Amino acid sequence: MTNNKTAGISVMELKQGSYREVIRPEPEVQEKPVRRRFTASYKLQLLQQADACSEFGDIGRLLRREGLYSSHLVRWRVSERRAHWMA
Repeated sequence: MTNNKTAGISVMELKQGSYREVIRPEPEVQEKPVRRRFTASYKLQLLQQADACSEFGDIGRLLRREGLYSSHLVRWRVSERRAHWMA
């Protein structure tokens, strides 16, 4: 006998001659992922490292090592230029 609940699955379990209800987490329900946050110094450091890349594939290796996408660099460069322009 099973009941679906919002927190998981309610299962009737036979334990020591009597039934008891056990709630198990539903395996398909994923927690909401936590968005990563990067400090300004980290962004600047990575932009400098990307600018220092001179050989083919260096930027790709840097991005893979850090777990980033090229769009991160694009947005960070735009915000850096905007900060210089506003100053």
